[in-house]
Amino acid sequence: MLGIKHTSCNSITSALTFNKYFCNRLVSTLGVSISPSIHLFRGQEIRLEEILNALKLPVFVKPSCGGSSVGMSKVTKPKDLRPAIELAFEHDTEVLIEQFISGREITCGVYSEKGRPKSLPLMEIVSKKEFFDYEAK
Repeated sequence: MLGIKHTSCNSITSALTFNKYFCNRLVSTLGVSISPSIHLFRGQEIRLEEILNALKLPVFVKPSCGGSSVGMSKVTKPKDLRPAIELAFEHDTEVLIEQFISGREITCGVYSEKGRPKSLPLMEIVSKKEFFDYEAK
């Protein structure tokens, strides 16, 4: 907007991707497969049984907005679901619970050069921890 050089996306893209729930809804309309998920709001009744019936463990519980995996938990046991939801609500008013998908995590940086997108080489993210959380980053 101000013509200042930067290394991040524009403000519209940033706003669209900051909320994980809305970002997932958007990319799913483009044919991208997304993990089954449940979206919760602070103050909403948390029905653990319904969540556990709808999604198979393990699941990731995370604040819907934010980054760097802050407030995110991997839940493998039903007894750990409520504490993970409460932790995520400490960081946002919305929480996203996503069913875990096993696989490799690949990232690719993209930048603009003379108005055209250019991609950097693909890179696999390998964490020494169970998942690439805030401390691992």
